[in-house]
Amino acid sequence: EGIAAAKARGVHFGRTAIEMPENFPEIVRDWENGTITVDEVCKKCAVSAPTFYRRLREYRLVSGKKM
Repeated sequence: EGIAAAKARGVHFGRTAIEMPENFPEIVRDWENGTITVDEVCKKCAVSAPTFYRRLREYRLVSGKKM
């Protein structure tokens, strides 16, 4: 009952999503070309490696790019 009431009020449950920087496609391109490492990508995006790979997978699905 309490959860239903909170949802009716528009309360958001769960953790907020980490936003990727505007230049994420350029960062991915540099990583794919081998000019930067995964560690450098993680520092630029302020995320962990698993989060980067998850967002990379999402980015590729949306943009239609293959691995």
